[in-house]
Amino acid sequence: MMENLEEFHIPEDALEKIKDPDLLKEQIREGKSLMEILGYNDRRMEVFSQAAETYFYEQNYEKASEAFTFLTALDPNTSQYWLGLGMTEQLLGEYHGALLAYTMVLINQPQNPLVHYHIGNCYQAILDEDNARLSFE
Repeated sequence: MMENLEEFHIPEDALEKIKDPDLLKEQIREGKSLMEILGYNDRRMEVFSQAAETYFYEQNYEKASEAFTFLTALDPNTSQYWLGLGMTEQLLGEYHGALLAYTMVLINQPQNPLVHYHIGNCYQAILDEDNARLSFE
């Protein structure tokens, strides 16, 4: 999967931070994201995000899906990552996965019309016309 993608390699010193289960539990209880636990800053996340978007725009949807999944694991509160994952999954025909990702966007952006449009399209693709209609309203 992503192990051959150098820009998504997690350095050994960062991995050491998550090997101690007690320390990891403590940091999670403190509300830290995996991004914070690993010590990644916004610049590093932007590099990851740009790589994911490049895969998407190059229509390399399998790698884009892996990259956006990686991003959502590191920082599950960033709607942009979930939107990218949803759009990628939708283009791969993975409509249930896309619906899950789009739902995560709606947590932070419940009135986002683009997300409701994509959700409606996914429901149409799985032949759920009732939910599709609700999404388009």
